[in-house]
Amino acid sequence: VLNALNDEPGDKMLSRNSFLKYIASAAIPMFVSSKRNTVWAQIVTDRIASNAFSKPHTVLSVPISAMWINSWELPTIGQLPEDVVNITTLFIMAMAQSAGEGTGKISWGPTRQTPEQAEDDITALIKKGKRVSIGIGGASDGGIYLMGERHVNEMFKSIDSLVTQYGFTGIDVDLEPSGGKWNKEALQSLCLKLKAEFGKVFTIGLTVGMYGQWTEKWLSA
Repeated sequence: VLNALNDEPGDKMLSRNSFLKYIASAAIPMFVSSKRNTVWAQIVTDRIASNAFSKPHTVLSVPISAMWINSWELPTIGQLPEDVVNITTLFIMAMAQSAGEGTGKISWGPTRQTPEQAEDDITALIKKGKRVSIGIGGASDGGIYLMGERHVNEMFKSIDSLVTQYGFTGIDVDLEPSGGKWNKEALQSLCLKLKAEFGKVFTIGLTVGMYGQWTEKWLSA
């Protein structure tokens, strides 16, 4: 980017698209070491080339209005007022937590309704063009570990199972300092693995803890 600034004519101010192109040209080669990621890299390149970053995304309606839905308290999705549903574009179900302390295995299930009712509610939202993600972590997460490929594979399998059962269209990572451990390399590996499996329409969100010693860690991630 610094080299690009030196080459940019005028007052050295990059346009948003120019900035993204320079970032992509530097970053994409790092991710195409495997054949699996070549497709991802091409998608990013094509999106930038077509100026898509300056246009509304078709994956998430713009502007985005997100709401967390806690499974342990009311209301359920089906009990939300219609106007609230209409103005919300992204629903995040809380919370998938550890299914085995010290592993990447996670689990989630509703407590105020049956799994079948939750499936129906999520399906109804998706039919309305909404996105529904599963939140991962939260306070007292039970000891979620995302430190290496074993944990990545464990969490991927858990997410795949939740997507199959409930139809989730994405995840939101809310790994707080609450008993678990994670690093940015494993988090990146998980995200790339999910994108490769479910495609570019799979939403990946981060709910970050910007306080204390975790600020720098999240900014780096």
